[in-house]
Amino acid sequence: MGPHSTSDDPTRYRSQDEVDAWARKDPLLRLRAHLVHLGLASDEGDAELEKELAREIAVAVDEVEKLPPPARESLLDDVYAEMPWHLRDQLEELKKIGPPPTHP
Repeated sequence: MGPHSTSDDPTRYRSQDEVDAWARKDPLLRLRAHLVHLGLASDEGDAELEKELAREIAVAVDEVEKLPPPARESLLDDVYAEMPWHLRDQLEELKKIGPPPTHP
């Protein structure tokens, strides 16, 4: 329901009435209302789940932050099946510059 990108202005091609109509049909809100109706979800359960997930995320972030930074040369790995020539050239320039300075 939001913009397609940071440079997109959906008000140029979509009215607020259309956005509001689709917001009322939000499938996630409808599913949650159905689960609450069935007694399978609640505000308390959601709050506990949120806490549990926040703890898991914090642990994962702590673990990742202890790792050394990835090599700059790996910046474009797994992005293109075949890297465009201009990015290949830029990557070669990056390799010539050498590693970034380390900060304590």
